[in-house]
Amino acid sequence: MVDEALKKFANELKSIREKKAISLNEIHDKTRIDLKYLNEIEEGNFDALPEVYMRGFLRKYVEMIGLDQDEILSNFELAKGENLEETEPAKSKKIELDKNEFNKKSDTFDDFEDEKPIKEEKNDNGKKKNYFVITMVLFVSAVIVILYFSFKQKSPEEIVIEKPIEEIINEQNNQPIEKTIKISNKKEESKSSAVVEDSLSLRIHAVDTSWMRLMVDNKFRDEFILNPNLSKSVKAKSNFSLLVGNAGGIELILNGKRLPQIGKKGEIKNISVDSSGIHYMRIKKN
Repeated sequence: MVDEALKKFANELKSIREKKAISLNEIHDKTRIDLKYLNEIEEGNFDALPEVYMRGFLRKYVEMIGLDQDEILSNFELAKGENLEETEPAKSKKIELDKNEFNKKSDTFDDFEDEKPIKEEKNDNGKKKNYFVITMVLFVSAVIVILYFSFKQKSPEEIVIEKPIEEIINEQNNQPIEKTIKISNKKEESKSSAVVEDSLSLRIHAVDTSWMRLMVDNKFRDEFILNPNLSKSVKAKSNFSLLVGNAGGIELILNGKRLPQIGKKGEIKNISVDSSGIHYMRIKKN
């Protein structure tokens, strides 16, 4: 059932693309997504790669054919069998059950309409109770505020002891020195905190169109396509994670030092970058 829904979903995308006279080669040229995976999308075979890749490819495919990405991804989730709404037969059964219950009640209580005034009286009583409770809460709150400020104003008188003139002169002479020491300490603290925050700086430079998904310090940051001769710079405290759709299409520069090439053109790579360099991670299917 799920496979048929995915196939129908994919056929609709393909039909829209063909009506707009957009070829798969055009999408490939602009996104650098392999034609093989573009065909898999239009055949409804979303298990060809891990879902994180296929979702990224699907998002770029939808963008190229001019559709709303969030709406299409929501339809994709429905086609997979997730977040299914209640079916029409189930709704009709519920409606019939509700009618039967209503008929039973109407048969049991002949004076059904006479109950309305009673319910209205109950509602009026409930409203009066609510108003009373709200009034009491406001009154108690006002009393608490008044008591608080009255006690605050009746604080004990302060006893002022005059200092000798010698102590005042000494304090004035020492005060500027203490201030400069505190200011310098604050500057040193701010410098040290800045070093921790900006300890890693990564520049991603594209030599060929590349799709990638970026995480900074184990938190999702961005998903984007980088066109040739364009760069993107990011900073982190400890590490970066990159899913790259065209490994040979990018160059990485960490803290001003060029890192080794992570792969060939068209290869998909999953890497982590920290102060020690590049670490390669496996690509697992869901």
